[in-house]
Amino acid sequence: MLVKYEPTPSRVAVSPRSESPDHDEQTHLDDVDDADHELHAADRAGALDALAQLELKIALVRQRIYIDKMNELAREEAMIHDGTHAMNIGACY
Repeated sequence: MLVKYEPTPSRVAVSPRSESPDHDEQTHLDDVDDADHELHAADRAGALDALAQLELKIALVRQRIYIDKMNELAREEAMIHDGTHAMNIGACY
């Protein structure tokens, strides 16, 4: 699950009307920044969870491929010992 970042209108820079913004405007901007930080932290946590699940699935697939390959090699080894492997049969002619 990919999370696409889209800036919200509240993240647009606000230029103060005077040299120092009044206290109400600054408090509002601080509240918006805190809410944005919490939102991004939640998005980040969700992305990390999705990444962990993906890594687990990849590890399970890798393990399954390894087991299948080892089983295939064990069958071939048994055929070589029994003399029924295709390479052994072809060598007799």
